[in-house]
Amino acid sequence: MVIDMEDTKLFRQFLNVVFFLLFLLLFIVGIGINGYLENRTNKEESWELLSKCKIMHDNGKDEVINLPKFIENNDKLILKIDISKYKNKPNACISMFLSYCEVNVYADGKIIYSRNIPDDALIPSGASAAILIELPENIKSNYMIMQIDLKLSSVKYTRIPEIHIGNKSDLIISRFTSEFFLIVTSLILIFVFIVMSVWNLYRNLKFKIYEYNMIYISMVGIIVSIYFLTQLWTTYYLFDFAYEAIYFLEYTALSFVAIPALVVANINLTKKMKKINNLLMVVFIFNISIQYIVVLLRISEFRNFLFVDHALLATTSIFLIITYFSTDESTYKNKRKVTNFIFIVSISFLVPSLYYLIYTNVLLYKLVIILILVAVGGEINKVFNHYRRIEKESVKNKFFEEMALKDALTDMPNRRSYDRFENEIKEKNISGWVISIDLNDLKYVNDTYGHNVGDDMIIYFSDIIKKEVLVNPYLTMFRMGGDEFLVFWQATRKLDLNEWVNKMKFEFKSFSNSFIDFQATVSIGYEYYDSDKNINFIDVCKEADKKMYDDKSKYKINSRWRTKYE
Repeated sequence: MVIDMEDTKLFRQFLNVVFFLLFLLLFIVGIGINGYLENRTNKEESWELLSKCKIMHDNGKDEVINLPKFIENNDKLILKIDISKYKNKPNACISMFLSYCEVNVYADGKIIYSRNIPDDALIPSGASAAILIELPENIKSNYMIMQIDLKLSSVKYTRIPEIHIGNKSDLIISRFTSEFFLIVTSLILIFVFIVMSVWNLYRNLKFKIYEYNMIYISMVGIIVSIYFLTQLWTTYYLFDFAYEAIYFLEYTALSFVAIPALVVANINLTKKMKKINNLLMVVFIFNISIQYIVVLLRISEFRNFLFVDHALLATTSIFLIITYFSTDESTYKNKRKVTNFIFIVSISFLVPSLYYLIYTNVLLYKLVIILILVAVGGEINKVFNHYRRIEKESVKNKFFEEMALKDALTDMPNRRSYDRFENEIKEKNISGWVISIDLNDLKYVNDTYGHNVGDDMIIYFSDIIKKEVLVNPYLTMFRMGGDEFLVFWQATRKLDLNEWVNKMKFEFKSFSNSFIDFQATVSIGYEYYDSDKNINFIDVCKEADKKMYDDKSKYKINSRWRTKYE
């Protein structure tokens, strides 16, 4: 099967552009919704973000801290939160995002919220949770006491997050709108990459091309997008019943994301680089397998492997960056096709990984998504550049094709154009007159007066026929070569051509040149082609040629050429 690769490319890139525009539209709508909701809730002052709270120490002293805050890990942490502004208001609540802990909240000495982890839980630390604490009515105290029991001793630092307080419904809307950009972006990227993967797979199966780069690149995008979603308060709030599944998704995505990037980068690498690349893939797969085994057996948790995950990501990123700069394009022919994307993704892996390894356990996922969007934007830019290049090549090819179908001297359709026309006549069953035309004694004129005069004769007669074609849409003309022309007149057999033939001969007699003195003549023969009959078109053309030569034989050079001095 013959595949038009340019059409396939353009269709795939057309889809990319459509998805990009869809993303842009939804993003703009999202910003509008986000601005509207935040403006509405802020005007009503129905919620606020607490910038400070207190930590209660064992010595009885309270420490005021700014939020968010990283503190050295302790088994227990007691927060004192000011609720005076919202106590006894209807539907008042507090929202937080906590990880690896049990939580008990007290007001007026009574427990008002509790999050305890069952002893048989698959994730003993409790993973992460979107905490939403409803404030009961008739509270007397101005402070709420939150006791946090940390369940993962391997974590060096605990992050006390921002605390939202206010009306429950507006607070939920505010949390959702604050994460709207990441939610929409992640979902759109997942959708786009899935469609691109399905299209690529369909094309491979249909045309047996076996190019899977786009699928692997899409896998990177899907995995990163899923990881973004697992970092959001909204995700844990909506799917609180499945917090363990979200926890599995989060760390599986983090551990697995580099593998498809390594597969893409493996194309046309040098032998030495391929060995390193394959070794890294083996290490990643081994790391994932070990993590699943120890987690499912409840020996350890994914969080305890986070340092290893980031170390592997940083190592892989550095390796991919090295391959980008060190691999020669002569040995890595597809370098520019795949590694621009991989290079940007590598940077997006490297920055948060190094940040985590050196400073804290915060993943700069906002920076990552910006870099991913830059990579996607780069792909879109390549789409437009490729389309413009194809468009220019198409215009250029069309120009050369038209030039190839025209005679350079007369600007009439040439013999190649006639061959196409002949096929069209046969396919469409068109009937008409085949008119064969030959200028008399062109060779004599060329030899005696020069080729410039001969060219003038040819151009003069071609202009005569062009005028006829302009006023008669049923005429088609061709210069067959040298002094030979062919005209096809789509008409019935009843048409009398004698008048038209005499007109052509008469008009050509008016040809004159300042350097010569003679009367130009032309020989014409014609035959009718009936498409309804079993007649060969070529035989009709031969018959028209024969009649043209019969007409030519009636003229002799001495009888046809007369100077004005005779």
